[in-house]
Amino acid sequence: MPLPVCLFLALFPALLPGSTKSTTTVPNPTVLFSTPGPRSIKLRVCDPQNRCSEITRVVTVLDPKPALLFLTIPAIVGSAELGRFTASATGKPPLLYDWIVSPPVAAPPVRLSGPSVTWSPNTLGSHTVVFSLRNGFGTVAPAPAAVTVVPSTFADVPAASPFWTFIETFYASGATGGCGTSPARFCPDNAVTRAEAAIFLAVLRFGPLGTLPPPVGLFVDVPPTHWAARAIEKLANAGITGGCAPGRFCPDSPVTRAQAATLLLAARGGPPPPPAVGIFVDVPVSSPLAKYIEQFANEGITGGCATEPRRFCPELPATRGQLAVFLTATFQLQQRPTPQFQAALCSSAACSYPTGMPIEFKIGVSGGIPQTYEYDWDGNGFIDQVSPIPVTSHVYSTPGTYSPSLTLRRGVSVRSVAHSLPITVAPSTFPAPNPPTVQATIGPLVYPTSTDVPGTFVRRLYHLQTLAPPNSRGVAVYLSRNFGPYNFLALVSPGASTLLTPRSESPTDLSIVQLRVFNSTALGVATSLVLPNDL
Repeated sequence: MPLPVCLFLALFPALLPGSTKSTTTVPNPTVLFSTPGPRSIKLRVCDPQNRCSEITRVVTVLDPKPALLFLTIPAIVGSAELGRFTASATGKPPLLYDWIVSPPVAAPPVRLSGPSVTWSPNTLGSHTVVFSLRNGFGTVAPAPAAVTVVPSTFADVPAASPFWTFIETFYASGATGGCGTSPARFCPDNAVTRAEAAIFLAVLRFGPLGTLPPPVGLFVDVPPTHWAARAIEKLANAGITGGCAPGRFCPDSPVTRAQAATLLLAARGGPPPPPAVGIFVDVPVSSPLAKYIEQFANEGITGGCATEPRRFCPELPATRGQLAVFLTATFQLQQRPTPQFQAALCSSAACSYPTGMPIEFKIGVSGGIPQTYEYDWDGNGFIDQVSPIPVTSHVYSTPGTYSPSLTLRRGVSVRSVAHSLPITVAPSTFPAPNPPTVQATIGPLVYPTSTDVPGTFVRRLYHLQTLAPPNSRGVAVYLSRNFGPYNFLALVSPGASTLLTPRSESPTDLSIVQLRVFNSTALGVATSLVLPNDL
């Protein structure tokens, strides 16, 4: 029969002064540690002749109470992107992560759960993010954080990216529409092809593609039907590029950083750069492209790709994000927002509304993202309202005739537009129009396009069929989420209309629209309609 052995298990805290040891001879002991920290566990096995062997292991006892390791909440998020919030924590599972995002307007907050979440903003301005971490042993609730949602164009270009301002400025120039739609994308990390670069340069130097001469087939690999043929042949005829080989352009080949410097400076025109002196260790002065690369650096367009020693990385492909920076600086591009401004349901025949009713103004912006929208609602030459985001409705509480105007400002660029027709606001009289009969059919998601105001979010399309009294001018639509307050949404025509509502954040959101028929002198009583779930 086997000989008996002696088991001895010693457990004691390590590196904790004043701690005491505990021992046991139970084969499978259970020990409750009252404090967290490292523990040294030694197992000693002896036979009847007192011949022993030992093994020691150190284990770390974790605190069961929740504790944050890190919390990441971006300070700025673009309207076209997803906000990403992350947290890492310790503590006894299960750990519950809660995020509550409160918008700057009277709307229900958004609640998210999990250590890493994505959030689709649908309101511009400053949002408040409240985070909490909890388990059965306690709760951790750091101070609330502010997240500012700003107008942006591309879903894959975060507003916190160093490329963001350059890409938005480049986009405003009209030389690019991005690399995809629904949602709009720019693909900033993709390498730029020679054909793409030709488009960018030709538009910036010579104007829209449609104004360039028809192609005739200068290059065997660029037939006249090629999507970039006009731009490629215009650059070749202007002596900006000779292609990649005799009779060939290589439209699908990537543009290197060295080629980008040469092409951009050649397309811009002006005197040739001075001889190179050797400011980059990887660009010898003997290179025919060296003087262009050094001129690029001397103008502050780029500092290179590395320092100590200073390098340019001339053979690396230039990315779309990098080229946006190069083009913006080389051609000194600027955003110059230009407004369009028109009251809804306003025509040469009727621009009249009752007092006290929100009037929707259709606002269009081209040429960039404004820093401020300035409104002269009375048309008396004085600014009544300044906002960093578009204000799309106004209430006139006093009868009269008004000629409002809108001014967009960005840096030194100031552009104004006056409303095309006077707006008549009549005293409210009765009887008011009768309530409409209405039906709604859900439609698809609608993504922002270049014709939308910068900062427009993804919306849900609804088809409305309203039966309104013959003397009505339109229907005022208000929206409520989850029985919250009603906010004015839009004016629609009687009959068949389309309605774009903000996309809801949760599949459990309840959307209720309130519709009130109006004519030139009165606003009717409300009728409500529950919209189908819009997710």
